[in-house]
Amino acid sequence: MSLFLIFLNILPAMASPLPSDAPPPRTRIGRTKGVGTRGCETSPNFRIVAPDVLTTKVATNRPQFLIYAQGVKKYRVTVVQPKVAQPLYDQWFSPSNLYTLVKTDSPLQPNQIYRLTVVAPCSVDNSDIAYAFLLFQVEAPTFSLEQQLSNAQDVPSQAKIYADNGYFLEAISLIFTKNPEVTSIPLINTLIPDN
Repeated sequence: MSLFLIFLNILPAMASPLPSDAPPPRTRIGRTKGVGTRGCETSPNFRIVAPDVLTTKVATNRPQFLIYAQGVKKYRVTVVQPKVAQPLYDQWFSPSNLYTLVKTDSPLQPNQIYRLTVVAPCSVDNSDIAYAFLLFQVEAPTFSLEQQLSNAQDVPSQAKIYADNGYFLEAISLIFTKNPEVTSIPLINTLIPDN
């Protein structure tokens, strides 16, 4: 085969764009929930109580998150803005109950994407970890939503209005704050879409 024919065969490969390390720009947040392990033989049983939807939004700049942890002696919760190394919130918890409502104390900016990460050691020396993460965005409620909430008669009705408008984390924390017993969990589960 001549050198010219070889060149014609590899020309299409040379013309294709090289892969980029940067993700493509998005107008919406990608999958918001993820879990995984690094070196763990068995994963600790913990999770962020939240839906697995394309966009998770919060109505307040100091959001709350419900964490479920069974058989975990401690875990670390951080909130960071992507591509910023310094966490805006960083706290260790030693849960005494299965469910813990984590209240962030750092005000977050509207229309910014943040990442909540929960990390639990699964070995004595803490070298192996299991983790869960959630991407969310601060988005102030509309006037219409505020009117609906003011007309709601009880906490389950308010929580349903939040959930119907995509504010699942508000719905979950509202129910859990008013009724932290395990009996509130079935109600929370009805508000989380099965995706």
